[in-house]
Amino acid sequence: MLLDGGAIDDERILSPTTVRMMMTDSLGPNVEKALDPGTPLGVEGFSYALGLGVRTADHGLPVPGAKGLVMWSGFSGPYFWIDPQAGIAGVLMMQAPDKQVFYARQLMQLVYQAVTRAR
Repeated sequence: MLLDGGAIDDERILSPTTVRMMMTDSLGPNVEKALDPGTPLGVEGFSYALGLGVRTADHGLPVPGAKGLVMWSGFSGPYFWIDPQAGIAGVLMMQAPDKQVFYARQLMQLVYQAVTRAR
């Protein structure tokens, strides 16, 4: 739904404004974060949007994706990400919090390597 601007099967569920807020950094560089939302990937370079973590750097991170990628993780290990530039959404459902960083990074690498074309 977020990849399609808030619509499912041509039916609008979320307004374009809400989608933009969910996929844009809400804090900016001058707000100190107690916890970087990129922690589930073992990296920094993310900030907070409306209900999601958002990637704030295009390059220089050890995980694939570009600026504007949004993600979130659950306490016990599940993880999802949406990359609007590549048109990719991924979900990892697991119950292993001690392995979350490893498997989330591996899944992202495998998905981006398998994709033959971006949007």
